[in-house]
Amino acid sequence: MEKVTCLLYDDQLIAGLERLGQFSGDAGESIPSKGDRHSGLETLETIGHRTRVGLPRSTVAGLRWDPMAVIRRLADSCITVTTQTGVTLIDPGFSTFDSGEIDLATIGDVSRVLVTHEHSDHVKPEFVSWLIDRRADVTVHSNQAVADLLRGHDIGVITDNPPGVTAEDVLHGMTPAGTSPPNRSYTVEGLLTHPGDSQEPTLTAPVLALPLLAPWTSTTAAVAFARRLRPQMVIPIHDFHLGAGGRQFLASMAAGALKADGIEVVPLGWGESIEI
Repeated sequence: MEKVTCLLYDDQLIAGLERLGQFSGDAGESIPSKGDRHSGLETLETIGHRTRVGLPRSTVAGLRWDPMAVIRRLADSCITVTTQTGVTLIDPGFSTFDSGEIDLATIGDVSRVLVTHEHSDHVKPEFVSWLIDRRADVTVHSNQAVADLLRGHDIGVITDNPPGVTAEDVLHGMTPAGTSPPNRSYTVEGLLTHPGDSQEPTLTAPVLALPLLAPWTSTTAAVAFARRLRPQMVIPIHDFHLGAGGRQFLASMAAGALKADGIEVVPLGWGESIEI
């Protein structure tokens, strides 16, 4: 069964207790009263091992997310967003496909793939081919650089955005080699923004997938980026080179830094999900 992180909120921003080993996610745990919950949340309901978190309704670029959506982190920067319109997979990189940490059969019926940029930790051609083999009508969307890359693997890429998706074309953060390839920041159904490997985006949905540590950035810069965009919730990504302890440490550090800004940090382990 897919593991789902159970989140409890109160006015002390107690969130993601599983990451600290303080909450098992079992049904029957007490739920804080509405007045004790974080002010940024509307509702909280526990059903078995899945917790439903209610964010205030918000409009981003004229879009509204579905009444029910599931955000699942696969590995590293690879995320799926499941809504009434289907399953969108963002950044099918090698970590999810090759690590063995994710049972690929549990990914779901992916109908569209979004790729932020050309680096292999964000797009592995064999992974994209595997998704297409599972469902022939899968559409792949990205920028021209990714289209050129995947053309060599006989994979067609649409450079326009699919319905319900908006994007900002920005540059990748400067790498140690001095390069900054094109990068497309995607917002899916007005719910989640995935900036790829860039801190140039100017807009975010209520939920921001936030790269916390990479050769092109630091955790300090990532926190500053989140403060500038001011999402309601942050899901840490881009940490495949760290062990579980390192990922937990960085997420806790970011949570402490962003607490005063009213930004909730919700770390999801590989394969874990949150229902909104």
